[in-house]
Amino acid sequence: MRIIDKKGIEVVLAELRARGEKV
Repeated sequence: MRIIDKKGIEVVLAELRARGEKV
């Protein structure tokens, strides 16, 4: 798992949505 900061979390969630995963 990546180490991420608060902004990083938003980026990761955006990536998951872009791949069509449910968040």
